[in-house]
Amino acid sequence: MNDYNQTNKIDISCNRCKKPAATLELVPSADSDGNTPAIHINGFIGEITAQGLGSNRLTNLLLARIQELAETNLSVLHSIDQDIFGFICRECVVAYCRNCWRNVITRFDEGFYDDVRATCPNGHEQMIQD
Repeated sequence: MNDYNQTNKIDISCNRCKKPAATLELVPSADSDGNTPAIHINGFIGEITAQGLGSNRLTNLLLARIQELAETNLSVLHSIDQDIFGFICRECVVAYCRNCWRNVITRFDEGFYDDVRATCPNGHEQMIQD
């Protein structure tokens, strides 16, 4: 039995409006033998499914660590994967939803996607997705 068959969702609320900043969930990976989960992120900038976080394989243990960090240390959570956790302002060290980030700009370099930059409600401009 897969260790991610149960509901493994983490909802992280926006510090400003209290609406969901992002929902993370372990889901079956399309590129695996069915025993390795992927992580699905919804509610921030579109939807993303990742096969891992940095060099970490996704497990319920890692999801538990993410849940713990979501409640205690968003700075460390952001450092695990800056793209997946781009909704966390590095300076405020809190999460903001897509509607609370301002001046969200998708940048292109010679016609190809480069990154997304935005400004948090407290005026900290940063890259929120690469």
